[in-house]
Amino acid sequence: MPARVVEKGQLGNSAVVELIIAKFCDHLPIYRQMRIWERDHGLVLDEALAGRHVLAAGRLLEPLARFFGQKLKEGEFIQADETRVSVLQQKARGAMIPHGSGNTPNQEAWSISIQIRQQALPASQLAKACDYLLTQWKRFCVFAADGLVEIDNNWCEPERSGDGPPLGCPQGERSESKRDASRRHGRKNWMPLGTQHSGPPVAAIMTVLASAQRASINIRLYLAHCLEKLADRSFTTDQIHTLLPENWKPQTP
Repeated sequence: MPARVVEKGQLGNSAVVELIIAKFCDHLPIYRQMRIWERDHGLVLDEALAGRHVLAAGRLLEPLARFFGQKLKEGEFIQADETRVSVLQQKARGAMIPHGSGNTPNQEAWSISIQIRQQALPASQLAKACDYLLTQWKRFCVFAADGLVEIDNNWCEPERSGDGPPLGCPQGERSESKRDASRRHGRKNWMPLGTQHSGPPVAAIMTVLASAQRASINIRLYLAHCLEKLADRSFTTDQIHTLLPENWKPQTP
């Protein structure tokens, strides 16, 4: 019998997976899910109980999320979005990872930017662009000095936590309209965490879901597999690499 997310808990693993998918991929808060369960299935479940199961799943996923972080650090650089996440009335620390240090600004480019700014109309879009470039000059110099660094984070911005990650959109359907619709539906629906101590489990859940999506694998099946393995007391940390998305293979009947 598969190990349960919550030992002797009232919800089985499949129910916990559905709660997580609906909350973080489909942007349905738990209280809405409870209404749907009661309406469609006649199931009456306490919202707090459901929330505890979701957080328990997140705590199980924390070692896997940390392992993802270790693998990221093996790369040549890390590019991150600095958006902060609110937890009730307290704000979690944002993360902006510097991409290098000690770069000498290109004086010629700086001079040209200053000249363009002086010639531009004060309220024009060109003036705003110059102002932004000049205030971000040190970061721009890092971009100019290293061909691996991208000039912006537009590729990951739609998935940033502050706007509600569009985890439900398949990779092939990530048009701007679908991104915008996903952000509108997801904004703040996933953000109520209960307490600041809920932050790490929620971050772990989102890390695992986003990693699965980027690998173009079945999020639901992958999440269920990870939770089952991590809940098993015989599963050891030296086996955690087997849970990387690139190592996962769906079980055949």
